[in-house]
Amino acid sequence: TTEVLLRPEDIRLAANDEVAHLAGTVTAAFFLGDRTRLLVDVAEDVPLIVESTARCPLAAGQPVRLSVDSAGLLAL
Repeated sequence: TTEVLLRPEDIRLAANDEVAHLAGTVTAAFFLGDRTRLLVDVAEDVPLIVESTARCPLAAGQPVRLSVDSAGLLAL
């Protein structure tokens, strides 16, 4: 089994015309001043943390598509 680690800032919400690497459902959204932190259920043991500097009017239960910057991936 291979584990892949990445930072929350290396994940972003995918635009409608963009290829998404992951899909999930928002479980919580927190406005943190200069960014929004989303907890996204992607069918793993723990939710994925996504941080966005874009305004994210998302709430729990909403589906999201995510794009991952492959340069930030670390395989163990």
